[in-house]
Order: sequence, then structure tokens, then C-alpha cells
Amino acid sequence: MIEFGCGDGQQLRTLHIPHYVGVDVSPIVLSTCRKEFGDDPSKVFVLLDDYADQHAELSMSVDVIFHLMEVNTYDDYLARLFAAGTRFVIIYSTSTDLADTGVSHVRHRNVLADVAARFPTFRRMTEAEATLPPPVRFDRGHPTSFFLSEATETIGS
Repeated sequence: MIEFGCGDGQQLRTLHIPHYVGVDVSPIVLSTCRKEFGDDPSKVFVLLDDYADQHAELSMSVDVIFHLMEVNTYDDYLARLFAAGTRFVIIYSTSTDLADTGVSHVRHRNVLADVAARFPTFRRMTEAEATLPPPVRFDRGHPTSFFLSEATETIGS
């Protein structure tokens, strides 16, 4: 698994997976994760600038996308996220168009429409999403949900 925006390792603490790559823009949080998980060689933490286009069955983004303010940063992030996941991609985010939220570090985009348009080799797993708990209310009532995607083709086919 590759997690983009691993932060302090909160999600990782709940996972039991054979190999994990945590990617983040903050050297401080990566240092914290390396200290906490340093005894486990199956867990690796890398700065985004050092990310070398690794692949995993699953790539994941939790609470990151609505903090990507610049269009190019958002586009690059989605491309990297979907290039990394060979089988599944999990996104936890809002999916509504609202550029001006009144909060300087939050911008909502229609993530679902962007994913459908840009990554046709992935299909949304609405049946699996339906089994998840209801959305959490976030940022003035905008729902934050898990969006699950599955590759319809595998890399190299």
C-alpha cells in the first residue's frame, strides 16, 4: 500500500498490511513516523520530492485533496495517486465544487467527476461504498466520504 499524505501515521496504526509506503511533504511528520514505526522494515516513509513512482495494489489519500489549493498541485496529485494504485485507489474527501470556502487552506472540488473523466481504467465501487458508515460532516456541512475505485485493467495488460 502507498499512502499519499501519511501525516502522523494515524491510518497506519489501524492497518495490518504486509508492506506500506508513506509519502508526505513534511519532513517533520515523516521523522515522527520513522521513529514510531522504525522497528518494522515493512514500513517505509519518503518525502514527496523523493517519491520514485512506486506501485502497490492499493494507493490511498485521506484528508488531503481538499487542502490542495493550486490546480496544478491537485492535477499532479490525482495523477500520482492513480498511477501508484495497480488495483485499488481509496480517497477520503469531499466531492463538491466550491473554490471559495472562506478558509484559506481548503478548496472543494468535484473529485468524483474528475476521477471519472481522467482515469477511465478505474471504476467506482459504489456497492462497496454503500456498506461504509455515512459521511462525516466537514467544513460547514460538506460531506466527507470514502470513494473507492478499482482498476479495470492491470498495469502491463
